[in-house]
Amino acid sequence: MSPSRIAIIVEGARSEPPIFENLRKLFFSGADEAEAVSLEIIQFPFCGNIYNFYDLLPHEELAKEGATSLSVDTIPLLQDRVKNFCQNGNRGGLLPGFTEEDVGRLLSYKRNDFAQLFLFFDIEQQDPRGDKDKIVRLLTNVFSNETDNGKLYINYPMVEALRDIRKEDACYHDCLVPISDIKSYKKLVGTRTCLTNVSKYDEQTWKRFCTRAVQRISCLLMEGCSIDEAEKRTQRMSFRDYRAHGSQHAIYQKQFENHISTKSEVMVLSSIPLFLLDYYPESFWKKMVEM
Repeated sequence: MSPSRIAIIVEGARSEPPIFENLRKLFFSGADEAEAVSLEIIQFPFCGNIYNFYDLLPHEELAKEGATSLSVDTIPLLQDRVKNFCQNGNRGGLLPGFTEEDVGRLLSYKRNDFAQLFLFFDIEQQDPRGDKDKIVRLLTNVFSNETDNGKLYINYPMVEALRDIRKEDACYHDCLVPISDIKSYKKLVGTRTCLTNVSKYDEQTWKRFCTRAVQRISCLLMEGCSIDEAEKRTQRMSFRDYRAHGSQHAIYQKQFENHISTKSEVMVLSSIPLFLLDYYPESFWKKMVEM
Protein backbone atom coordinates (compact mmCIF):
# COMPACT_ATOMS: atom_id res chain seq x y z
CA MET A 1 0.00 0.00 0.00
CA SER A 2 1.31 3.44 -0.92
CA PRO A 3 0.81 5.91 1.96
CA SER A 4 1.29 8.77 -0.51
CA ARG A 5 -1.48 7.85 -2.95
CA ILE A 6 -5.26 8.22 -2.67
CA ALA A 7 -8.03 7.34 -5.10
CA ILE A 8 -10.83 9.77 -5.88
CA ILE A 9 -13.93 8.39 -7.59
CA VAL A 10 -15.98 11.07 -9.32
CA GLU A 11 -19.16 10.93 -11.40
CA GLY A 12 -17.71 12.18 -14.65
CA ALA A 13 -14.51 13.08 -16.45
CA ARG A 14 -15.29 16.75 -17.10
CA SER A 15 -16.49 18.78 -14.09
CA GLU A 16 -14.78 17.22 -11.09
CA PRO A 17 -11.20 16.43 -12.22
CA PRO A 18 -10.10 20.10 -12.61
CA ILE A 19 -11.43 20.83 -9.11
CA PHE A 20 -9.45 18.02 -7.50
CA GLU A 21 -6.35 18.90 -9.47
CA ASN A 22 -6.63 22.43 -8.08
CA LEU A 23 -7.07 21.01 -4.56
CA ARG A 24 -4.03 18.78 -5.00
CA LYS A 25 -1.79 21.66 -6.02
CA LEU A 26 -2.93 23.89 -3.17
CA PHE A 27 -3.29 21.47 -0.27
CA PHE A 28 -1.71 18.10 -1.08
CA SER A 29 1.60 18.99 -2.67
CA GLY A 30 3.73 19.13 0.47
CA ALA A 31 3.76 22.93 0.77
CA ASP A 32 5.38 24.60 3.76
CA GLU A 33 2.34 24.29 5.99
CA ALA A 34 2.61 22.29 9.22
CA GLU A 35 -0.40 20.13 8.35
CA ALA A 36 0.26 19.81 4.60
CA VAL A 37 0.97 16.42 3.11
CA SER A 38 2.27 15.33 -0.27
CA LEU A 39 -0.14 13.03 -2.08
CA GLU A 40 -0.57 11.55 -5.52
CA ILE A 41 -4.29 11.76 -6.28
CA ILE A 42 -5.59 9.28 -8.86
CA GLN A 43 -9.04 10.08 -10.23
CA PHE A 44 -11.38 7.38 -11.48
CA PRO A 45 -14.36 8.71 -13.49
CA PHE A 46 -17.37 6.49 -12.76
CA CYS A 47 -19.46 7.89 -15.63
CA GLY A 48 -22.76 7.33 -13.87
CA ASN A 49 -24.77 8.43 -10.87
CA ILE A 50 -25.00 7.20 -7.28
CA TYR A 51 -27.85 4.82 -8.10
CA ASN A 52 -25.88 3.28 -10.98
CA PHE A 53 -23.10 2.71 -8.47
CA TYR A 54 -25.50 1.02 -6.05
CA ASP A 55 -26.68 -1.31 -8.83
CA LEU A 56 -23.15 -2.75 -9.13
CA LEU A 57 -22.89 -3.68 -5.45
CA PRO A 58 -23.91 -6.96 -3.70
CA HIS A 59 -27.40 -6.05 -2.50
CA GLU A 60 -27.66 -8.99 -0.15
CA GLU A 61 -24.69 -7.65 1.83
CA LEU A 62 -26.02 -4.11 1.81
CA ALA A 63 -29.36 -5.32 3.12
CA LYS A 64 -27.87 -6.94 6.24
CA GLU A 65 -28.87 -5.05 9.35
CA GLY A 66 -26.02 -2.94 10.68
CA ALA A 67 -23.80 -3.55 7.63
CA THR A 68 -20.80 -1.21 7.64
CA SER A 69 -18.58 -2.93 5.09
CA LEU A 70 -18.76 -5.02 1.91
CA SER A 71 -16.69 -7.89 0.58
CA VAL A 72 -16.49 -6.19 -2.82
CA ASP A 73 -13.20 -4.55 -3.82
CA THR A 74 -14.15 -1.08 -5.04
CA ILE A 75 -11.19 -0.53 -7.40
CA PRO A 76 -11.75 -3.64 -9.61
CA LEU A 77 -15.44 -2.78 -9.71
CA LEU A 78 -14.59 0.63 -11.16
CA GLN A 79 -12.06 -0.85 -13.54
CA ASP A 80 -14.69 -3.23 -14.93
CA ARG A 81 -16.86 -0.23 -15.67
CA VAL A 82 -14.03 1.54 -17.50
CA LYS A 83 -13.35 -1.64 -19.52
CA ASN A 84 -17.02 -1.80 -20.47
CA PHE A 85 -16.98 1.76 -21.78
CA CYS A 86 -13.89 1.11 -23.85
CA GLN A 87 -15.11 -2.20 -25.25
CA ASN A 88 -18.45 -0.69 -26.26
CA GLY A 89 -16.88 2.28 -27.99
CA ASN A 90 -18.17 4.81 -25.47
CA ARG A 91 -14.82 6.13 -24.30
CA GLY A 92 -14.87 9.22 -26.49
CA GLY A 93 -18.07 10.54 -24.93
CA LEU A 94 -17.68 9.26 -21.38
CA LEU A 95 -13.92 9.54 -20.96
CA PRO A 96 -13.06 12.64 -23.00
CA GLY A 97 -9.36 13.20 -23.43
CA PHE A 98 -8.40 9.77 -22.07
CA THR A 99 -5.74 8.08 -24.19
CA GLU A 100 -5.04 4.35 -24.35
CA GLU A 101 -2.17 5.02 -21.96
CA ASP A 102 -4.48 6.78 -19.50
CA VAL A 103 -6.95 3.90 -19.55
CA GLY A 104 -4.14 1.36 -19.17
CA ARG A 105 -2.84 3.21 -16.13
CA LEU A 106 -6.27 3.18 -14.45
CA LEU A 107 -6.63 -0.52 -15.15
CA SER A 108 -3.21 -1.34 -13.68
CA TYR A 109 -4.00 -0.29 -10.09
CA LYS A 110 -5.04 -2.57 -7.25
CA ARG A 111 -6.83 -1.60 -4.04
CA ASN A 112 -3.66 -1.92 -1.98
CA ASP A 113 -2.01 0.69 -4.20
CA PHE A 114 -4.08 3.26 -2.33
CA ALA A 115 -3.98 4.22 1.32
CA GLN A 116 -7.39 5.87 1.09
CA LEU A 117 -10.40 5.90 -1.23
CA PHE A 118 -13.02 8.66 -1.53
CA LEU A 119 -16.19 8.70 -3.63
CA PHE A 120 -18.06 11.84 -4.73
CA PHE A 121 -21.59 11.67 -6.10
CA ASP A 122 -24.51 14.05 -6.59
CA ILE A 123 -27.77 13.37 -4.75
CA GLU A 124 -29.71 13.07 -8.07
CA GLN A 125 -33.13 13.59 -6.50
CA GLN A 126 -34.59 14.10 -9.96
CA ASP A 127 -33.90 10.43 -10.75
CA PRO A 128 -37.26 8.63 -11.22
CA ARG A 129 -36.52 5.50 -9.19
CA GLY A 130 -38.57 5.13 -6.03
CA ASP A 131 -36.00 3.61 -3.65
CA LYS A 132 -33.57 6.55 -3.58
CA ASP A 133 -33.90 7.17 0.17
CA LYS A 134 -33.17 3.55 1.03
CA ILE A 135 -30.17 3.47 -1.30
CA VAL A 136 -28.54 6.64 0.04
CA ARG A 137 -29.02 5.56 3.66
CA LEU A 138 -27.39 2.20 2.92
CA LEU A 139 -24.48 3.73 1.01
CA THR A 140 -23.73 6.44 3.58
CA ASN A 141 -23.62 3.74 6.25
CA VAL A 142 -21.43 1.30 4.37
CA PHE A 143 -19.13 3.75 2.59
CA SER A 144 -17.99 5.63 5.67
CA ASN A 145 -14.36 4.52 5.96
CA GLU A 146 -11.73 5.71 3.50
CA THR A 147 -9.34 2.89 4.42
CA ASP A 148 -11.93 0.17 3.73
CA ASN A 149 -14.49 0.22 0.89
CA GLY A 150 -14.16 4.01 0.69
CA LYS A 151 -15.75 7.13 2.12
CA LEU A 152 -18.74 8.57 0.29
CA TYR A 153 -19.39 12.31 -0.06
CA ILE A 154 -22.63 13.68 -1.54
CA ASN A 155 -23.21 17.01 -3.28
CA TYR A 156 -26.61 18.69 -2.99
CA PRO A 157 -27.88 18.95 -5.64
CA MET A 158 -24.70 18.53 -7.74
CA VAL A 159 -21.02 19.42 -8.03
CA GLU A 160 -21.89 22.96 -9.24
CA ALA A 161 -22.97 23.72 -5.66
CA LEU A 162 -19.28 24.40 -4.94
CA ARG A 163 -19.23 27.60 -6.99
CA ASP A 164 -22.78 28.73 -6.32
CA ILE A 165 -21.53 31.90 -4.65
CA ARG A 166 -22.45 35.45 -5.59
CA LYS A 167 -20.32 38.54 -5.12
CA GLU A 168 -22.38 39.60 -2.11
CA ASP A 169 -21.54 36.20 -0.59
CA ALA A 170 -24.58 35.93 1.70
CA CYS A 171 -25.06 32.30 2.72
CA TYR A 172 -28.86 32.49 2.79
CA HIS A 173 -29.18 33.68 -0.82
CA ASP A 174 -30.52 30.87 -3.01
CA CYS A 175 -29.69 28.21 -0.44
CA LEU A 176 -32.67 25.99 -1.39
CA VAL A 177 -33.39 24.39 -4.76
CA PRO A 178 -36.74 22.74 -5.63
CA ILE A 179 -36.23 19.20 -6.90
CA SER A 180 -38.26 20.17 -9.96
CA ASP A 181 -35.60 22.80 -10.82
CA ILE A 182 -32.51 20.61 -10.43
CA LYS A 183 -32.26 19.91 -14.17
CA SER A 184 -31.73 23.63 -14.80
CA TYR A 185 -29.53 24.23 -11.72
CA LYS A 186 -26.19 23.88 -13.54
CA LYS A 187 -27.19 26.53 -16.08
CA LEU A 188 -28.54 28.78 -13.31
CA VAL A 189 -25.26 28.64 -11.37
CA GLY A 190 -23.42 29.58 -14.54
CA THR A 191 -25.43 32.81 -14.75
CA ARG A 192 -24.95 33.93 -11.14
CA THR A 193 -21.61 32.62 -9.86
CA CYS A 194 -18.62 34.90 -9.42
CA LEU A 195 -16.19 31.94 -9.49
CA THR A 196 -16.05 30.53 -13.01
CA ASN A 197 -12.36 29.75 -13.62
CA VAL A 198 -11.25 26.72 -11.59
CA SER A 199 -7.60 27.24 -12.49
CA LYS A 200 -7.68 30.56 -10.63
CA TYR A 201 -9.01 29.17 -7.36
CA ASP A 202 -6.49 29.97 -4.62
CA GLU A 203 -6.38 29.44 -0.87
CA GLN A 204 -8.62 32.45 -0.30
CA THR A 205 -11.20 30.97 -2.70
CA TRP A 206 -11.18 27.73 -0.74
CA LYS A 207 -11.60 29.66 2.51
CA ARG A 208 -14.82 31.00 1.03
CA PHE A 209 -15.87 27.49 0.01
CA CYS A 210 -15.07 26.06 3.45
CA THR A 211 -16.78 28.88 5.31
CA ARG A 212 -19.88 28.53 3.13
CA ALA A 213 -20.02 24.78 3.68
CA VAL A 214 -19.79 25.20 7.46
CA GLN A 215 -22.49 27.90 7.37
CA ARG A 216 -24.80 25.53 5.51
CA ILE A 217 -24.00 22.54 7.72
CA SER A 218 -24.67 24.67 10.78
CA CYS A 219 -28.07 25.78 9.49
CA LEU A 220 -29.00 22.29 8.37
CA LEU A 221 -28.11 20.58 11.63
CA MET A 222 -29.69 23.32 13.74
CA GLU A 223 -33.02 23.20 11.90
CA GLY A 224 -35.76 22.53 14.39
CA CYS A 225 -33.78 24.08 17.25
CA SER A 226 -35.31 26.99 19.15
CA ILE A 227 -33.21 29.69 17.47
CA ASP A 228 -34.68 32.33 15.19
CA GLU A 229 -33.60 32.41 11.54
CA ALA A 230 -31.46 35.53 11.85
CA GLU A 231 -29.46 33.98 14.69
CA LYS A 232 -29.05 30.70 12.81
CA ARG A 233 -27.38 32.60 9.98
CA THR A 234 -24.67 33.80 12.34
CA GLN A 235 -24.11 30.49 14.10
CA ARG A 236 -21.09 28.35 13.20
CA MET A 237 -20.44 24.81 14.29
CA SER A 238 -17.19 24.22 16.09
CA PHE A 239 -14.69 21.75 14.71
CA ARG A 240 -15.52 19.26 17.46
CA ASP A 241 -19.29 19.59 16.96
CA TYR A 242 -18.84 19.02 13.24
CA ARG A 243 -16.71 15.93 13.78
CA ALA A 244 -19.25 14.60 16.29
CA HIS A 245 -22.45 15.34 14.34
CA GLY A 246 -21.59 16.15 10.73
CA SER A 247 -21.19 12.72 9.12
CA GLN A 248 -22.44 12.28 5.56
CA HIS A 249 -25.13 9.96 6.91
CA ALA A 250 -26.32 12.61 9.40
CA ILE A 251 -26.29 15.32 6.73
CA TYR A 252 -28.40 13.20 4.41
CA GLN A 253 -30.89 12.39 7.18
CA LYS A 254 -31.40 16.11 7.84
CA GLN A 255 -31.71 16.86 4.13
CA PHE A 256 -34.30 14.13 3.75
CA GLU A 257 -36.34 14.88 6.86
CA ASN A 258 -36.40 18.68 6.59
CA HIS A 259 -36.29 19.27 2.84
CA ILE A 260 -36.49 16.32 0.45
CA SER A 261 -39.44 14.43 1.92
CA THR A 262 -41.38 17.41 3.28
CA LYS A 263 -40.76 20.25 0.80
CA SER A 264 -39.41 18.54 -2.34
CA GLU A 265 -36.23 20.60 -2.22
CA VAL A 266 -32.59 20.33 -1.16
CA MET A 267 -30.35 22.73 0.72
CA VAL A 268 -27.44 23.62 -1.55
CA LEU A 269 -24.28 22.06 -0.12
CA SER A 270 -20.98 21.03 -1.67
CA SER A 271 -19.21 18.12 -0.02
CA ILE A 272 -15.80 18.91 -1.52
CA PRO A 273 -14.86 21.53 1.12
CA LEU A 274 -16.09 19.08 3.78
CA PHE A 275 -13.66 16.48 2.43
CA LEU A 276 -10.87 19.00 2.85
CA LEU A 277 -11.97 19.88 6.39
CA ASP A 278 -12.28 16.19 7.27
CA TYR A 279 -8.82 15.40 5.99
CA TYR A 280 -6.88 17.87 8.11
CA PRO A 281 -6.83 18.58 11.88
CA GLU A 282 -8.43 21.41 13.84
CA SER A 283 -5.61 23.85 13.07
CA PHE A 284 -6.57 23.67 9.40
CA TRP A 285 -10.25 24.25 10.23
CA LYS A 286 -9.33 27.39 12.20
CA LYS A 287 -7.34 28.68 9.25
CA MET A 288 -9.95 27.93 6.59
CA VAL A 289 -13.27 28.69 8.30
CA GLU A 290 -13.86 32.40 8.80
CA MET A 291 -15.97 33.05 11.88
